[in-house]
Amino acid sequence: MGENQGSVRLNWRDIAIWSMIISIALVAVISIVTTVKDADTLSVVALALAVIAFVAQIIVFIVQAAAANDQQMKAQEVYSQTMRALTLIEEKMEGTRQTVNTMNEQLLARVLNGSLPEPVAKEAMAAGTGDAGPSEPPLQQVPRPRPVRAGERERPVSLSASRSLSLSA
Repeated sequence: MGENQGSVRLNWRDIAIWSMIISIALVAVISIVTTVKDADTLSVVALALAVIAFVAQIIVFIVQAAAANDQQMKAQEVYSQTMRALTLIEEKMEGTRQTVNTMNEQLLARVLNGSLPEPVAKEAMAAGTGDAGPSEPPLQQVPRPRPVRAGERERPVSLSASRSLSLSA
C-alpha cells in the first residue's frame, strides 16, 4: 500500500464507460431543457460542447499528473542507483590509491635502503626522475630479503621479463 499511496488507478475502459454515461446524460438533460424552455438550439449545443470539453480537460489533467508522478518515481530510483554506483566507485578508487601509495613507499624505501639490485634501483631512480636510464637489460639478481616487522605479512618481490618490479600481496 505504501507504493500506491496518494495515487488513483483507473482502467481506460472504466473511464470510457463513465464518459459515455455522462455524455448520454448531458444529451438527455439538454434535450429536455430545449423542449421545455424553448431555448435557442445553437446556444444549447455550444453549452454542451463546453461541458464535454471541460470533462475531457479534467481527464487529461488526471492522466498527466499520474504520468508525472510515475516519471518522478523512476527518476528518484535512477538517482539513488547512480549515487550507490558513485559511492562504490569512490571506495574502490580510494583503495587503489592507498595500494599504489603503499607500493611506491615500499619501492622508495627499498631503493633508499639499498635492498634492491643495483640495476633495478638505477632503473627505478631513472623512471622517477624522467632520465632514460641504461639501455642494456639489467642482470637477473635475487634481491636480499628484507626483515619482516611484527604483525606484517611478508610480500615476495619478483622481477618480470619486462624489466619492471612487481610486489605481490
